[in-house]
Amino acid sequence: MVRLLKILPVLVMLAGLGVVISRAGRFLEVVTDKAKVLVTGMELARIGEEMRFHYLRTGSLPGLGGEDDFERFVRDSFRPYWGGRDPADDLWGERFVLETGGEESESRILSRGPNRGRDDCRLLDGRTGSAGGGEGTGSGSSAPGEEGVTPADDICVSMSAALRDS
Repeated sequence: MVRLLKILPVLVMLAGLGVVISRAGRFLEVVTDKAKVLVTGMELARIGEEMRFHYLRTGSLPGLGGEDDFERFVRDSFRPYWGGRDPADDLWGERFVLETGGEESESRILSRGPNRGRDDCRLLDGRTGSAGGGEGTGSGSSAPGEEGVTPADDICVSMSAALRDS
């Protein structure tokens, strides 16, 4: 009995360490995703700037001819900040997407973010853009934890912001 009392603090510490380790994996995943969101936002801003420069030179946005044209433009004009990956892929291994609107300035570039699904996106200026292409708050832009609704985690840059100084 005395031996058990002597090793009890060690057992309690090991149990606590086990709990910390079991939660550390999820914590590390969340922190990594937050860093990826930050870097992806910087990369999208850079791609938007490259598209703006192209627009200033030619009078039209690149990549409007289809998905292949956009990917080719991104590969030719952009190098990722983090990782040796295909420049047309975001940090989660998904392709950057060019969504076109009625006018060139309504187009936007986006990454599907950590959940890799299509939902509302956070524009780089902090607003939320709906999945349908308009600005404003869409159905997926609720607070995290609200049952049945995924919070907006797509990251995007609106071409209206990239072209406003043109």
